[in-house]
Amino acid sequence: GYRCGILNKINVEITIPNPWNGSLTNLNVNEVYLPGVKGFESEDIGGPVYIQTENNGTTTAQALGHITNLFNDNSTGRKYFYYTPIEKVLSAGIIKLSTFQQANAGNTNVTQANSDNINVTMIKNSDRNNSRNLMNSKITDEKSIYVYAGSIIRVGSPNGARCTTNFPVIKPNGIIGILTAGHCAYANIDFNVYIRVKGKFEEIGDIPNMAVGDEDGNDYAFIELYTWIYGDPKACVLKPDRNGILQLVPITSIYSPNLGEYVCGFGAVNSYVCGEIVEINVAVKFWPERGSGPILVSGLNKIKTEKSKFFNKGDSGGPIITSEALAKAHAVGYIVGGIKEFGVAYYMPIEKSLKAMGGYSLIITDSCTS
Repeated sequence: GYRCGILNKINVEITIPNPWNGSLTNLNVNEVYLPGVKGFESEDIGGPVYIQTENNGTTTAQALGHITNLFNDNSTGRKYFYYTPIEKVLSAGIIKLSTFQQANAGNTNVTQANSDNINVTMIKNSDRNNSRNLMNSKITDEKSIYVYAGSIIRVGSPNGARCTTNFPVIKPNGIIGILTAGHCAYANIDFNVYIRVKGKFEEIGDIPNMAVGDEDGNDYAFIELYTWIYGDPKACVLKPDRNGILQLVPITSIYSPNLGEYVCGFGAVNSYVCGEIVEINVAVKFWPERGSGPILVSGLNKIKTEKSKFFNKGDSGGPIITSEALAKAHAVGYIVGGIKEFGVAYYMPIEKSLKAMGGYSLIITDSCTS
């Protein structure tokens, strides 16, 4: 419910558990004292914190932050809550604050968080599947009835190289397709791409534009999709909810994380894997499963994956993201390779591939169900 309090301390450091991996995280927050007997409950964490003012009959609110943690002092009976200032969230550059001023009913101003340097195109996804609850464990190609970031594909033939789709993109001429890693098509004579639909493989497109280990160290492939009954690819990515059930999350922007930041990825074989960026802009030699190899790929970022989780063959091309719960995801890059024994993976930043391809734009959306 609605609670008011007194700002008691600012820039206080607290330690809270990370709900995803159980590790402890230090946060700098502000402390608010709640007079009276009613406090917040754990379900209120994440709720808005603001101040409200009245001026000539007009009520306005100024955003302060969101509830981050609670504390009840049993010795004094006092109740407190802590909030993260909105400025800290906005300074990361991932999102922008949307505001509203009621000039007349129904008018709102909405800000879409996009990169200033990379082209993005907003395309509303058709409502082809109202359920976002896809499956209980790993993605399987039998479940695929449309293409999204994280779909399993075969290149060259229904028994060809197995890889994972990346983010949907659009060419300057308006043709829509989807990215994957270039080495998925390496040494193939046939560049047709297949996806399994209702128990059988269907050809969904081909690869007219690719680069593998060229002089700029690229590793991308653009799958130009045919017009088919399931429509255009969804600008959505797979992510598990708290119960481990995979959901489709809308891709709303591009984000370029820094060294030490935490990112996650989805491979069609090994599902959802997260880790810390431990090196940036590195060059690595890979030996593709097929072809004469090795190939040198540069401009990669290295991830140290958590515990025993890792990416493997078949995950190449899979999306790397940051996200805000299940509300939205930010395109970071795609899986290129890794070393299982050392728990490391390498991804290509999406900006590099879009720039190398020349005028291609990331497709974004605000919903995966409409």
